[in-house]
Amino acid sequence: MTYDRKVLHKMSYGLYVVTTEFAGKINGQIADAVMQVNAAPRQTVALSLNNDNYTTELVKRSGKLAVSILSQAYDPALIANFGLQSGRQADKFAAFPPKFTAEGLPYYEGAGFCGWLAGPVIEQMTVGSHTIFVIEAAEGQPTGDAEPLLYADYLAKKTRPAAKAEPAPAGDTPRWRCKVCGYIYEGELPPDYRCPICGVGADMFERV
Repeated sequence: MTYDRKVLHKMSYGLYVVTTEFAGKINGQIADAVMQVNAAPRQTVALSLNNDNYTTELVKRSGKLAVSILSQAYDPALIANFGLQSGRQADKFAAFPPKFTAEGLPYYEGAGFCGWLAGPVIEQMTVGSHTIFVIEAAEGQPTGDAEPLLYADYLAKKTRPAAKAEPAPAGDTPRWRCKVCGYIYEGELPPDYRCPICGVGADMFERV
């Protein structure tokens, strides 16, 4: 029997902003591999982060993190901000100012989110290219009535036919590709342009 990795696409995931703080430095990233482990005697949550990510480095040093749960009303620009650049080179919080827990952890609530939780790392294990962190949920609140965003929902919007790239036409017509969903715009890109598929601004387009 052969293995088709696409079977993993049938598993249900949410989308989250995972954040941490260490020695005055804060960072965050988009993650999907987050799950509740148990509810008693302690409420614990496990998540998997890539070892190459700056967030992973800071979590290992700080021993604490927060998880903000994206909702169906999410801002696509936020996913691009936290998922398509490194905190080693960019200030990810400049465009999206966070709130802070009593422990100094950045987190998000309100529009685009349906809850958050935070706590200390109580266990961690390296598995290949990723590290699994288990935290005890010491703080957290549901926020609003919006449904959580599933990775399948995000993927369906990102890969809808209108967003697929096509071969470049002959001539000098400039083409711009949305970094979030792949939509192609032809012509001079207006500075106030917004992607018709995912809604991000002109700053999230790259020339192709």
